[in-house]
Amino acid sequence: MSEITFSVVIPVYNSDRSLPELVERLHAVFREKMTETYEIIFVDDSSPRPETWQALRALSATDSFVRTFRLARNFGQGCALLCGMAHARGKWIVTMDDDLQHRPEDISLLAAHRDHDVVIGRFPEKRCGLFKKMTSNIKNRLDAYLLGKPRHITSSPFRLMKRHVAKSMLAIRTPRPFLIAMILSVTSDVVNAEVTHDNRKYGKSNYTLRNSFSMMS
Repeated sequence: MSEITFSVVIPVYNSDRSLPELVERLHAVFREKMTETYEIIFVDDSSPRPETWQALRALSATDSFVRTFRLARNFGQGCALLCGMAHARGKWIVTMDDDLQHRPEDISLLAAHRDHDVVIGRFPEKRCGLFKKMTSNIKNRLDAYLLGKPRHITSSPFRLMKRHVAKSMLAIRTPRPFLIAMILSVTSDVVNAEVTHDNRKYGKSNYTLRNSFSMMS
């Protein structure tokens, strides 16, 4: 197998309707826009909807670029991401959500800054409800206060990182992984790149008040 340049790691939770379009757009990005070798890794965080795992299995059975894993129980987004990162073979690892609010086409905007250890997508305008915007802003302030995150850096789950950063993060053993804290503990070379936040096409957010603050981003 030729060397893989990009591994796209996507935690999945009850999102079977968005998956075919997500895969199709990722193929277009890497085959037509970036012309890079790649793999797509989905990690099902023990979705209650059986259709989600069925959709993932169908995708991996018919598409050699897609690899799928399923956690034995619902461990949370952070654990699902780390699982995917542990199986990633690319020189750079992209993490993104499964709901199409992170645009696959914007991966090239992150990759334009790939000389940095970590590139995090910043959304000039978030396409979500007022409550979600409020909790996101509070969380970023807490990250700056509690973790020492530079105030000019905005955190989000849409990011690109070098493989050595992912390996260092995986070496940290914790039952409750908090990804931005783990990133900042292994590197200070973190930058933002502006990307677009699209409207949600299917369903509603899977995150409640409690896990809005505990999301592993």
